[in-house]
Amino acid sequence: MKFIRDRVLFNVVQNYLDSHLKYTIVGPLTYSELYQYLLINKVRNLRQQEAILNSPYLLEPAQQEIENELTLDKRSHHFIIFNNGELAASVRLTPAPYETSALISEFQSQHQFNNYFEFSRLITNSELKDKATPAKLLLIKAGLWCLSETTNMGIFGLCKHKRVRFLSRFGLSPSGSTFSIANRGDGYSLMSASREELLNFFSDQFLSIKPFQYLANSFYSLRKSL
Repeated sequence: MKFIRDRVLFNVVQNYLDSHLKYTIVGPLTYSELYQYLLINKVRNLRQQEAILNSPYLLEPAQQEIENELTLDKRSHHFIIFNNGELAASVRLTPAPYETSALISEFQSQHQFNNYFEFSRLITNSELKDKATPAKLLLIKAGLWCLSETTNMGIFGLCKHKRVRFLSRFGLSPSGSTFSIANRGDGYSLMSASREELLNFFSDQFLSIKPFQYLANSFYSLRKSL
C-alpha cells in the first residue's frame, strides 16, 4: 500500500513540474553527459557569472583545490533548468565524501548524514526577472529523483543565513547551529531533510492542491484496479 501511495505521489509531483510549460528540466546528468550534450560550458559560465557577482570566494584557489581533490563535479548528479531555451539555474547532488567536510571541521561528527546527498551550487541566473521559480522547480525535481530513483536517506547542504527561509519551503530544516567558513565569514546554516521528511513535504504540498488531489485519486484508483 505504501509503495502505491508513494508512486502516486511521485506521479503527481512530476505532473506539477510538467505543468510549467516554459521551463525544461534536464537531469540527473553525469559529468560525462554534461560534456556529451554540450552543456558543461553553459553550466560553468553561469557559475562563473554568478560567482563574480555574488560569491567571489568560489573562484579562489583554495576552493578550486577542494573541488579538484574531492572530484565534486565528476561524482555529482547534475540538474539544470531552461527558461524558454535559456539556462536559468543549476544544482548538483553529491554522495560522500562531501564538500562540507572540507569547509567545516565540526561536520566530521555529523554521522546522521551518512548515505545522504549533499546539494550545492544552486545557482540561478540573476538576469532573469523571476529567479525564484526555476530554483524552486529544480529543487523539487532533485528531491523527487532522490526519493523515487535512489535509496539515499535524505539531502543536506550549506547555505547563507539569508537563504534559510527560501530553502525551508522545500521541507529542509536548519540544524540550529550557525557555522563559520574560512574566507567566507559567519552566518552559514546546515539545511537538511531526511527521506521521510521529504515524503511528508511532498504529501503536504501537492496532495492538498485540488487539481492534483483529483489526479492522485485517479492514479490511486487505477493502481488498485491493476
